Amino acid sequence: MSPSFRDQLWIVAIASCIFFVRLGATTFWDEDETLYAEIVREMIDRQDWTVPLYNGRLVTDKPPMVYWLMISGIRVFGESEFAARVGFAALAVATSLLTYQIGAKIYNRRAGIWAAVAVASNVIFDVSARACTPDSPLVFFTVAALWLYVRAGGLEGGKLAWSTAAAMYGCMGLGMVTKGPVAFVLPVGLLMLYHLGRAPSAIWWKRFSPQAVWHVGWSLRPITAIVVIGAVASPWFAAVGLRTDGQWLSSFFLEHNAKRFLQPNMGHAGPVFYHPLVVMIGFFPWSVFLPQALVHLVRRIRSGDASSKADLFVACWAAAYIVFFSFSKTKLPNYVLPAYPALALVIGSFVDRWLARPSEVHRAWFRWALGSSSAVGGAVVIALGVAGVWLLDGDWGIGLFGLVPFFGGLVAWQLHRQESNRACLAVFGASAVLFVVLGFGIAGPAVNRYHTAPQMMTHWRASTGGSMPLAAYRDLDPSLVYYARRDVALLHEPSDVRAFLADVSNGCLLIRSDKYAAIAAELPDDVRVLERRPRFLKKGEFLLLGRPTTSVASASAPSAVR
Repeated sequence: MSPSFRDQLWIVAIASCIFFVRLGATTFWDEDETLYAEIVREMIDRQDWTVPLYNGRLVTDKPPMVYWLMISGIRVFGESEFAARVGFAALAVATSLLTYQIGAKIYNRRAGIWAAVAVASNVIFDVSARACTPDSPLVFFTVAALWLYVRAGGLEGGKLAWSTAAAMYGCMGLGMVTKGPVAFVLPVGLLMLYHLGRAPSAIWWKRFSPQAVWHVGWSLRPITAIVVIGAVASPWFAAVGLRTDGQWLSSFFLEHNAKRFLQPNMGHAGPVFYHPLVVMIGFFPWSVFLPQALVHLVRRIRSGDASSKADLFVACWAAAYIVFFSFSKTKLPNYVLPAYPALALVIGSFVDRWLARPSEVHRAWFRWALGSSSAVGGAVVIALGVAGVWLLDGDWGIGLFGLVPFFGGLVAWQLHRQESNRACLAVFGASAVLFVVLGFGIAGPAVNRYHTAPQMMTHWRASTGGSMPLAAYRDLDPSLVYYARRDVALLHEPSDVRAFLADVSNGCLLIRSDKYAAIAAELPDDVRVLERRPRFLKKGEFLLLGRPTTSVASASAPSAVR
């Protein structure tokens, strides 16, 4: 068995443990995840894999790859949360493997190993890998395209071979069907930025002259890009455009791409430094090494070090996403997730250099990083403990998994003092893996006990057969729709509530407790609160209203909100 093959077996084993441990132990609780789960349920009911509908209404914010992955898992494993998520976790394992291969190609095996571990064991990448959202497949298709480029020697320059270009743009086309134009605009942009940045001209602005841009752009085979991306992505986009008279296309490209970049969407705004700040949180625990790793990366690029080409490539990769989305008016943490493999490669190369030449890294910097890991671990224990007391019925132990980086950082710090550098990194890496496994595999399911919307609707279906008419007032939590397993009428005015309950003798109404007073006067005299459940991690309750003749026997639930 070759050393490289052995490395990859270990990476698959570690990543699989991180992403698959208790993958189906939680209900769908993220709003996007439950939204997509309900869209998939309706697609399967209608036997229609083209037009996405939620509660009977057209949804235009994402292309269909996320739905197709969920349907594939359900076809193989049956309908369950695990089945819906399994494809996303599998692609995250594949992303970890490709990150290793890129690192081994442009640096060496050791850098690739640490990069793979870092990309698999950070907080936000794990969130995406264990949820039914477009982020995991988008990152995979992005990394796959760049892996094909690197594998073919693209960093050395020159025109791409047609076969490499076709395969690379095929991955970008699949990314287009996952999340839209960012799947090819930013990967192509970072490749152009890399080749322009390494041009020999001493005058920086000449590197970005129109002639230079044209030369680099042509070397990336733009005609092949148009043909291949079009061949992969256009069939579905054309089909959904025809089926919806262009409504899906106009809403997706104008509202959910151009408009989101130009103005905040649904209040998701932030300052220009939003994404660098979020990276320091989302890339934990490896982000404690990121400041010094980036300083060393810039120094190597400027000095023309032997690894400067590789360093420039990963720098352009990370910068393309972080800088681009820093200027977007709509900001969400997952927008820059395709940059995380690049940041992991920065960490991998830094760790490799430190192990080979420890004198190049200031000892105080490294100890500060390990101390920061312990401090954040302690903060997790305290913050989640307080949150558990206030939001989870006094469950103060929910954040105890933060003790792993707390003690891991302390032990690694002591080993660093003793100059046991390999043991120091082994302890830190093991604590990073254990932190995310316990956080998402143990603490996540424990918190899920307080997600009462699925409990409420599962109980309603069991008690009534799920055949009664169901409506909601003003707003509708996607988890209520999915676990009700049926369309839910959305009522906007108190008079609509009165008309619904007057027309349908066995109908039930879902409403938030803070909106009950607005419709109380409109309720028929025989309508009562049949069941009430706390909202998940939010104030107030969900109420189920109806007539006692169609009553749902009340079931006890944790008092999750005070």
